[in-house]
Amino acid sequence: ENMAYGCRAAWKILESYWKHFHRTRQSYNVKNIIARWAPPSENNPSEYVRSVIRLTNYKICGQQNLPAPDTKEGRLVLTEIIAAMTCVENGISMDQVDRASIEKGWQLAFG
Repeated sequence: ENMAYGCRAAWKILESYWKHFHRTRQSYNVKNIIARWAPPSENNPSEYVRSVIRLTNYKICGQQNLPAPDTKEGRLVLTEIIAAMTCVENGISMDQVDRASIEKGWQLAFG
């Protein structure tokens, strides 16, 4: 319907990944998220992970566990990761990302 609903979908997908990774005792981290989001048959996952980590300006590694999307900490951390993934997917810079839609998407998903 609009960008906020697209972002809501991203939040819900990340929530489903969190549930799946915890159920299967896998780490909920950038590396595993990208492996599902952008499979190797269509992407270069290693480069995607490096790009997301570089763009977030976080001192995280691809294998660091991330908080659940529906938590306050998850909202903060994953907003940056969604923004970085948006850059990779659309070939834009971080200052071009519609952060208001990412925030509205979180509200629609969990608010």
